[in-house]
Amino acid sequence: MFACSQNRQQTLQPASELIAPPKKLETLFGNDFILDDQHSYLGFRIKYFGSADVRGRFDKFKGIVMYDSMSGFLSTTALIQTNSINTGEKRRDEDLKEESWFGSDKYPYIKFESSGISTNKDSLFLSGNLSIKGITQPVQIRLEKLRLSGRDWAGNDQLEITGSCTLNRKDFGIKGEGFWNEIMENGISQLEDNVLIELEIHARKSNYTFRSERPDLIDSLALVLLKQSETMDPELWMQTVNKVQAFNTVYDLGQLLMSRKNYEAAVDIFKLESQLFPERINDQNHLCVTYLLKGEREMAIGCFRQVMEKDSVNVRASQYLRILN
Repeated sequence: MFACSQNRQQTLQPASELIAPPKKLETLFGNDFILDDQHSYLGFRIKYFGSADVRGRFDKFKGIVMYDSMSGFLSTTALIQTNSINTGEKRRDEDLKEESWFGSDKYPYIKFESSGISTNKDSLFLSGNLSIKGITQPVQIRLEKLRLSGRDWAGNDQLEITGSCTLNRKDFGIKGEGFWNEIMENGISQLEDNVLIELEIHARKSNYTFRSERPDLIDSLALVLLKQSETMDPELWMQTVNKVQAFNTVYDLGQLLMSRKNYEAAVDIFKLESQLFPERINDQNHLCVTYLLKGEREMAIGCFRQVMEKDSVNVRASQYLRILN
């Protein structure tokens, strides 16, 4: 396993205590955070000629984090677009997309799937499998920060994760042309084998219990329909909802019903959403999650599998299927 640290030379002690998933796995259902790549940093540092650090980052990535603050359990699935590599030098970035490096045409994604989270006296460690260029290796990320940080202006719960990891690029086939691996006059290669990976992740989760108290954050018609659901005949109410064609209304209504734990009605709304807006494949996961919250596990698994059939790199469906299986 590849140990991770803040320092390329530091050797970490193995984690001693595995953090178990919550006894009731249901506490994770619907409690997943979306990685926000616009406010996150996924970077790397590698030494050139044994002295200067060359820095870079990946600008596009997506992922899901399930986090239970009571137990400290965390599970995540993430995909990084290899063609989004950015070292600040266009010619070098184009070279890094070539086959001898990341091979972006053949291998468009780097994938990480966590397998467990553990702790010792002063550190947290996130273990998992990292796949680059079709090569999968177990890795361990040292987490310097893992905490909830309150809500933003839109009522999203916030999760902050900071960590680091040292990898050997050649173990994943990231070699480059022979020139980069030649031994120079100072006795080392042009480019060091070890790469320091640095993570500063911001993830968010919509909190519709909070939003329902802020009319400015909710579609106004969704609020009207929510109130009507409490008094109207269910069949008549669904006939009224079926006349709605606006995505924001249907989406907000489904989320509001979920926050009120009215899963029966939420299933009907998310079914309607999937029929009206079939192109929004990722949003179909809401129906799958609602099945879970309703206690219909097999329906949920089938639903997530349908999402994966339409979108083979859907991280939310992939994450849930890993947890459920």
